[in-house]
Amino acid sequence: MELDAISDSPALAEYTVTSVGPGTDTDSGVTTSYRVQVTLTAVTDLSGAFLLPSLEFDALDSAGETTIFNVEDGCDDKVDTSTLTAGTSVDLCVSVAAFTGGDLTAVRYTGGDAHDDDSGEPILWKP
Repeated sequence: MELDAISDSPALAEYTVTSVGPGTDTDSGVTTSYRVQVTLTAVTDLSGAFLLPSLEFDALDSAGETTIFNVEDGCDDKVDTSTLTAGTSVDLCVSVAAFTGGDLTAVRYTGGDAHDDDSGEPILWKP
């Protein structure tokens, strides 16, 4: 998927969802939090790219509802791109919250131009 880059060269990255688990944020009582573990691998040099993974992922819960962005201690998705040269990887955590209970059934990437070329739909990862 192509990302926004500071330079004229395209910045390409590969995201792989490695696990989804319960979050630790239990304060609200209105939402259920989840942690989505993601490995980001630089396909090209990303040292000049601007990445906001937490705003580019959401998920679907067992009721078919879309999750919302969440902030959770210990789940930091900040990416230091200065060291991300082609072939290097970094693990990150994206926190999402669902208003309905139940398990997550899919994680979606909706950022960049990575939508499915045929349908225009976000890319889905399913367990």
